[in-house]
Amino acid sequence: KKQYVLQTKHIFWLAILLISCCRECKYKHRTMSSSTSTSQSILDVDLEEKSSTSTVSPSAPKIFPKVSSSQTDAFGDLYPERKGRVAPKASLLGLMEREFNNERVRCQYNVDQCLKNNSLVQNLISGIKSAGCSIDPVRHLSCDVCVNGRSIQHLGGYDDVNNQVFVCANNVKDEGLTGGVIFRNLFHLFDRCMNKYNFQDPKHLACTEIRKANLGHCTYYYYFFQSFGEYKLKNMHSMCVKNVAIDFLTKTKFLSPKAASEAVDSVFDACYSDLEPVGRRSSGRRQISLAYEERYLFGYP
Repeated sequence: KKQYVLQTKHIFWLAILLISCCRECKYKHRTMSSSTSTSQSILDVDLEEKSSTSTVSPSAPKIFPKVSSSQTDAFGDLYPERKGRVAPKASLLGLMEREFNNERVRCQYNVDQCLKNNSLVQNLISGIKSAGCSIDPVRHLSCDVCVNGRSIQHLGGYDDVNNQVFVCANNVKDEGLTGGVIFRNLFHLFDRCMNKYNFQDPKHLACTEIRKANLGHCTYYYYFFQSFGEYKLKNMHSMCVKNVAIDFLTKTKFLSPKAASEAVDSVFDACYSDLEPVGRRSSGRRQISLAYEERYLFGYP
């Protein structure tokens, strides 16, 4: 009888041990699943401010992407020359290599013409110099061969690692389009010079994209023919700016649509009213001319 009691006790304690082990395994599995989902959605940054009743400490660090957009695989896939991964393969007669060289030469010519003739580009360069930063066209402007395409991400961009604006020579083949690419992306050089810029902070990126769209990109004609365009008599320009900024953030900075939308909404009012360094919304030749003539108001040479 005593032996039976001892066996019962052993079985009881063995059951308790098994239950505790199962609970610990479930807890570890739940913790690992949570960390995996967080790492997969690292670009989908939650920008909502915590309320005062939140249990989260107000000093809790903000979640930013681990790397800037220029360090992502998506950037390297879209602009392979930026990562040194592309060397155009020449055909039997060397025609392919010759074609790429011709495109680079044409692109460089268009860049030089924009530096001489494009008032908006000249305004941005004056602003960068007035902010105390030097800009060398040979160092800061480049013509690359990119993945073929006609969307905004195929035209060129800004490499924050090398602090360099680049034009996709194989996709941008006229002076007007070249000027637009340079103008939009010089904003990054200006903001980097003027502010303590964090290229991993979606809010900083959003403010730059808002000002780019506001000061030189959004026109009623452009907005009407976009997939996200909608005809409204009221606030049509601000809607254009907001949607273009979100579109650019997703296509050129590789944020998720949710993160891009939240970032734009959080800084829109302040950044939409900031007209520096152009001084006015340049939606036509007259406005562009006035912006250049009034550059002295910002202290630009």
